[in-house]
Amino acid sequence: DASKWEVGFHYKDPVFVGQHSFANEQQSNNKGDNVAVIAGNLHIVTKEKKNEALAWHQTKGFIQKEFDYASDVIHGRNAVCQRGGLYRAKMRFSGAKGVSHALWLRGDDKMPHINICKVDNGEIEVGIYWSSKFETKYSSTRVKGLNLSNFFIYSFEWNEKELVWYVNDLEIFRTSNFMPQDSMY
Repeated sequence: DASKWEVGFHYKDPVFVGQHSFANEQQSNNKGDNVAVIAGNLHIVTKEKKNEALAWHQTKGFIQKEFDYASDVIHGRNAVCQRGGLYRAKMRFSGAKGVSHALWLRGDDKMPHINICKVDNGEIEVGIYWSSKFETKYSSTRVKGLNLSNFFIYSFEWNEKELVWYVNDLEIFRTSNFMPQDSMY
């Protein structure tokens, strides 16, 4: 249901700008221009395209930055927001090395952050970031050797006792180091 999905980032405080990129990344988010649904498949395309866009810099705040690539990000805050359950997506990744792709969950706060699937340089990474009193922690694993231009089904199961990640129904990681308490999208 396209009416429930939005381009950009969602923040619980409406003062924050959802249409932005990050200064440490190579691509600008392109306000939905790089998102399409074709024959029932969602496509988020990264293109080589010089452009200037609003970017969040950790010490300077929002700045204007020139990017070499354009892509997009969408969020499903109004489509898929739940506490626990099964999340599943059939995806493939193509493109140049150095391009990162990700499907992740977060709640209305920055942490916890769950990577259902993050792809960098031909490797899949899954895991969860969370904050303790004094530091950010991360529990994860990586998978190498898959042809990521083929479709795989990436699943994440969140039950009362643990978090479990799968690729094509094959378990690749399990942890109970931290259990989220809030709904995530």
